[in-house]
Amino acid sequence: MARTEPMQVDSNVPYMIYAFCVIFSILPSIAVALRFQARRRKKKALLADDWLCLVALVATIATSILIIIGVAAGNGGRLLPRDAHGAPIRDHRFVIFKKVREIFFKQ
Repeated sequence: MARTEPMQVDSNVPYMIYAFCVIFSILPSIAVALRFQARRRKKKALLADDWLCLVALVATIATSILIIIGVAAGNGGRLLPRDAHGAPIRDHRFVIFKKVREIFFKQ
């Protein structure tokens, strides 16, 4: 069996996830704000599509918050610990991962 080098763990991954969550919460917020501002300047009524954009923005921000909470709790952005043979160590994070996977991807 060929010997493989252990994987290098990038400790910046959680910070990159935080940055992406913040950036992709701010950009849609700006877009929706500009949309509402344009409607107001043109003196047009807000229609269903405008309100649906606002609902989608709230869902986007909520998702970003949940991702940030998950990463801060240590369940995201980090590799699972592995034993000497490269198999994942089945700790509480692995069990949670398996349960979530079973919910969304029934096999």
